[in-house]
Amino acid sequence: ANAALGSGVKQPAACEAANLPLIRKSLVAAVDVAAGTRLERSMIEIKRPLGGIAPGDLDRVLGRSLRRALAVDMPITWDDLA
Repeated sequence: ANAALGSGVKQPAACEAANLPLIRKSLVAAVDVAAGTRLERSMIEIKRPLGGIAPGDLDRVLGRSLRRALAVDMPITWDDLA
């Protein structure tokens, strides 16, 4: 019975690990954005797959400037932010 209860910690099963990058979402450019632009909410979308910053960090991204230009649908990474 104890084994069926598990650890109580919610985490992906080992068999799900290969699919995580495909099902997780990230922040992407909603429009073409020039280098040096301060990011606003209207410039960012949340889409699959994982490849950029997690949606939970959106507030930390808003108002930051871009180091490089981003085309529409390109993932936004921490390296892109000044």
